[in-house]
Amino acid sequence: MTIQCHHRIGSFAWSHLSRRASSLPSSTKANVGVAKQLMLCGRNRKQTYSTVMPSLMMLRAHPQLQVATAMSSRCCDFSTKTDNNDDAVAASDDNMKKHQQNAAEIAKIIRNIKADLVEADVNNDKKIDAEELKAILKKYPHVFKDEDIFEIGEVFYTSRGGEGVSHERFMKAISNAIDGKEEIDEEGVQHRRMQTGISHPLGLGTCSTEYMYGKSRGVYSDEELEVKLTHVEPKTMQDKMALQAVGVVRFLFDTVSMWNHGEITQAKVLRRVIFLETVAGIPGFVAAMFRHFRSLRTFTRDGGMLNMFLDEANNERMHLLSFVRMRDPGLFMRFTVLASQTVVGAGFMVLYAIAPDFCHRFVGYVEEEACHTYTTIIKEIESAQEANPMSEWRTQLAPRIARGYWHLGEDGTVLDMMYAIRADEAEHRDVNHVVSGLSPDQPNPLYNPEEKFDQVLKKYVENMLERGKE
Repeated sequence: MTIQCHHRIGSFAWSHLSRRASSLPSSTKANVGVAKQLMLCGRNRKQTYSTVMPSLMMLRAHPQLQVATAMSSRCCDFSTKTDNNDDAVAASDDNMKKHQQNAAEIAKIIRNIKADLVEADVNNDKKIDAEELKAILKKYPHVFKDEDIFEIGEVFYTSRGGEGVSHERFMKAISNAIDGKEEIDEEGVQHRRMQTGISHPLGLGTCSTEYMYGKSRGVYSDEELEVKLTHVEPKTMQDKMALQAVGVVRFLFDTVSMWNHGEITQAKVLRRVIFLETVAGIPGFVAAMFRHFRSLRTFTRDGGMLNMFLDEANNERMHLLSFVRMRDPGLFMRFTVLASQTVVGAGFMVLYAIAPDFCHRFVGYVEEEACHTYTTIIKEIESAQEANPMSEWRTQLAPRIARGYWHLGEDGTVLDMMYAIRADEAEHRDVNHVVSGLSPDQPNPLYNPEEKFDQVLKKYVENMLERGKE
């Protein structure tokens, strides 16, 4: 079996272990010796994963060694290919030399982390609290934005109830963050601690999800604005029914609005989006209302889903308020909206009380169609000839409320606004597909304070590694 290790992390781990080993029991020293073979990728290329890993796991039981062993297990790749030539041995010798050359450099990184902790510890209590954590992160403005520092400080403060944690526990949290698992996927797989019940080293918990979720609609990145038109294939009969229902609704509305007949004009676009956004703001509010009432009558937490759905409903409302600044709806439109709210609002509430999973899947498919609609609008604006009024939206300023909400800048155009709205719809699409099928008491899989905190710690350590190269 070939054991391949990244040389920087291997030497990092061994340097840390070497300095700790003298104070450990003899049985642990033996495990340190085995770990040395693992971390430095020794010459014995036949050593198997089953031989090395038990010793590494025993080392993880010692708090002083957790950061080093986590680094090692994170970055060691135990592959199953067999080497039948001497090239692997030569490569191993080269790697060992690199490990030894970098050992002192990586050991310095651990000292830098500890130095940051000591420097921020203004009251000398050997603990780190929210303000001291923010002071550390502010030292690296090229890595952490002010809003990120504020948010992570709030997460730490609210999750710990204002209490600090010891430096030792903080180092353990770094180990935990480095040794973490993958994030949520579109199937709704939970964060590893939510799955297994393993507590976070800092004891963060999920209390803050009850009141902290408030997504900032700041500037989308170029990658986020380039929305991919994805589709979740239906797996159950309920999913198939939801997809068919959306297909029927889309066909009827396109027919009535004459969307597929004639050229697309500004008036046709605004009539369509204004009406659709008055309806799109209903599902999120209904979902939030039901979860709010359930939390009140059962005396239980909601897990952060309520605030997420409220944000979704308000986001759709902001779409509407932006569009009505471009076209004032007439009496017929206002009457139609009133009638649709009565029918759709009442109907969706009844349906959500019976089958919330169906409702979320239905909304997910509706948002897929919304992404298609806004993509069509964007293409029409970008490809329109100069004589076509649609081309005006390439340079026409977006309404002030839109420029402020999406941070489009003082020169933000209607086209920029359309890109931002499409990104919003893509987010609603993904959110509703993910939450369809979750149990009512399941925490929000898309806003996990523990995971957010771990991501900050990872960036912190990565920054230390980059500084070590300089």
